[in-house]
Amino acid sequence: MKTGFVCFAMAGALSAGTTGLFTVDARSNIFGAGRLTSPEPGGISYEPGLPPPGFLVPSTATMATFESVTGLTNCVRIVPSIGPDGGQCSGIDTQINSYRGISGIVARERQLFLVGVFLGASNPTDPAPNRISYVTPADYSQTSYSPELNQSFFIGDGLTGTGSGTIQTFFVPAGARRLYFGFEDTFYFGHYWPPGLDPGYYGDNVGALNGTFNFDGLDGTPTPLPIETPETSSLVLVAAGLACLLRRK
Repeated sequence: MKTGFVCFAMAGALSAGTTGLFTVDARSNIFGAGRLTSPEPGGISYEPGLPPPGFLVPSTATMATFESVTGLTNCVRIVPSIGPDGGQCSGIDTQINSYRGISGIVARERQLFLVGVFLGASNPTDPAPNRISYVTPADYSQTSYSPELNQSFFIGDGLTGTGSGTIQTFFVPAGARRLYFGFEDTFYFGHYWPPGLDPGYYGDNVGALNGTFNFDGLDGTPTPLPIETPETSSLVLVAAGLACLLRRK
């Protein structure tokens, strides 16, 4: 069950009115982008995570850049220790299947990293675009990327290196109207089940990331989209259920 809409708030004063601020809970399920509920076909009923935060894409925008992404997360309900570029939380690689029109992702030696997805005016439907594969270090360090509509892509800290390097550019695909931020997760991140598993198992992720971004340096603050949050009673049931299970990741 869900409560009413809660606006994704902007925090603090914005320099020159050109930069958007976002916060992404580690339970933000990128496959729930644009939906009222988040899916967990590869998990269990009380671990679908949270709807991911998103922003409207200005009609004149051609690219997005991330000036700063900070924070720590973890996948096993312990002290957050994994940065925006991800780490080895459980296993090694990430191999998530596409689901409900949004592509999954393949990432060598990375898990629980920040991803994004551009959506059009309507919600995605199958078939999803091809999954992007990040296999070599060079795949993470390009200066620019051109994701397709409904194709999830690696953002990390938005730099060519981890905590260093130049700011990367993400070109806005034709028809994009919304940009969402979240994570890709499943049982052991799908590492032991090539070509991967369906998304799920978000409920035990902890921590959050915070960042600043802009579209082409355009004047005006990016507009946050409304999101929903689970009722408190639902969260209590989740906590009770999780306490009875051993972590599978």
